[in-house]
Amino acid sequence: AQNIQTYKAAASSKKAFVIKKNAKFAVKKLAVVKKNLYVQVKSGSKTGWIKLNTSSKKMVKAAAISMAG
Repeated sequence: AQNIQTYKAAASSKKAFVIKKNAKFAVKKLAVVKKNLYVQVKSGSKTGWIKLNTSSKKMVKAAAISMAG
């Protein structure tokens, strides 16, 4: 586990907050911007966006299927 930097908007460089390692957070939305996949997360009262890399995309795809079905 590691700390995760979140950003104020998908594809933004403005930092929102850092999710500390082992902290719980919820995935709220998915967005595609210029062929990149972003996830909106909420931790406590804070909300931010994370860019997913290729290995993370497979995980979210599997999670979306399990949530839908």
